[in-house]
Amino acid sequence: MAPPPPLMEELEEEVLLRFPPQDPALLVRAALVCKRWLRLVSGPAFRRRFRDLHRTPPMLGFLCNLVEDGSMSCFVQAAGAFRPPRAGLYQCLALDARHGRVLLQRPGSSEDALVIWDPISGEKLELSTPVPRRYAHNWTAAVLCAAGATCDHLDCHRGPFLVVVVYVGSSVYGKVFICTYSSDAGTWSEPVTKELPLDFVRFLGSVLVENALYFGFPFRKSLLKYDLESREISVIGVPHTLSKWRHVVLDGGLALATYMNPNSAFGGRLVLKKMRGGHKTWSLSLRHSSLGMPSWPHVMWLASQMV
Repeated sequence: MAPPPPLMEELEEEVLLRFPPQDPALLVRAALVCKRWLRLVSGPAFRRRFRDLHRTPPMLGFLCNLVEDGSMSCFVQAAGAFRPPRAGLYQCLALDARHGRVLLQRPGSSEDALVIWDPISGEKLELSTPVPRRYAHNWTAAVLCAAGATCDHLDCHRGPFLVVVVYVGSSVYGKVFICTYSSDAGTWSEPVTKELPLDFVRFLGSVLVENALYFGFPFRKSLLKYDLESREISVIGVPHTLSKWRHVVLDGGLALATYMNPNSAFGGRLVLKKMRGGHKTWSLSLRHSSLGMPSWPHVMWLASQMV
């Protein structure tokens, strides 16, 4: 009996496009079957169609800071056999991740250098911080695509980017100052400053909503908003009834995730409050009951999954 005729290349591509994105190793194995499939899978047209079809990128893993006082970040696999090249992050601390890039701090280097890491290609770029650490009480940073709303962020990890560093001054200075690095210009901007009481900006990370970055002040229960276009700094209050909270993105807008009634016999509730009315009020958007008594990191993981 004669062997069946081979599938048309167009049909083969349609089959390969439907491989589950949660396990990228499957496409690697498919590329090893024959030269034709290797050419299909590695071509830019296939990658573009694959991204357009599946849209939301899968979670391939996450970074965990093993020692908060400064020494090691570890990549934890969450899907298949994916592991980034050059994933050894000894003496690096993860600060932020967005739009295909990871922002690391290298505490042992001069003035705590920042490292921009592309986990797909393995490329790393080191930046010196614009303000010596000795002039700041504490600080944090965020990384993002420079194209803003004009980009769909499906494949911009090789394009221009911005790094925003937020410093909280010492008690002598009593102010917040923000500097922005542009990869296009290759330089840091002049600092933007605002008089604010002291707080720790390091603990809660950053959230990007539209054209603004939000950083959390946990002790004074407020959010620092930095408008990337106007370069203006403003402060948004958080309800004082919330003991533990974190800012998140909900339906494209700013929201707060909090855990209420943790000691209840019926379990606590994960509550999401969304900002409405031009940063004037927080209103209830979602309540998930009977969560038991999870730790706070667990609550944050569940909040991110629900959002």
